[in-house]
Amino acid sequence: HNLMAKSSFYEGSCHVPLLVRAPGTEAGRASDALVSLIDVTAMLLAFAGQEVPDYMEARVPSGLGIEAGPPRATLFGMNSGAWMAYDGCWKLAKYSTGEQTLFDLEEDPLEQRNLLSTGGAGEQYQRLDALLKQEIMRSVAASHSDKAVVAGWDSDEFAKSGQSQHFPQRMA
Repeated sequence: HNLMAKSSFYEGSCHVPLLVRAPGTEAGRASDALVSLIDVTAMLLAFAGQEVPDYMEARVPSGLGIEAGPPRATLFGMNSGAWMAYDGCWKLAKYSTGEQTLFDLEEDPLEQRNLLSTGGAGEQYQRLDALLKQEIMRSVAASHSDKAVVAGWDSDEFAKSGQSQHFPQRMA
């Protein structure tokens, strides 16, 4: 695609093969499961015999001889100027420049035919676009969780009559 660096969501830029050599596992197996780099943490915890904490998005990939988490249906990617949703076949990428790409990687593994430029695959675009919007909103909300007025209070509890919160007082 005549691009340099890791600034796009073409396969050559964003696809990172995961190679695992685990004790007691069969050599030479391959999996097409969707795995994110954050899943490496869950995998290492599982090999160490530890539970993956509930607050982590990481999942243990299947095929490693250890108990796996539920498989991913979609991978999401983001960088400073782009977002991507990929379901193992269809990939939608949106860039801050306004450019959008949609590829069917089973039919077009080299990503030569942007289906958005031909007006095709509208249903796939709508599906991935909706998933991508949900992920963006979830990510933005999570990035602001440290700004909650009082962590752990839900909106029904906050500011009820008789409820008080002692804020720090000015030093004399």
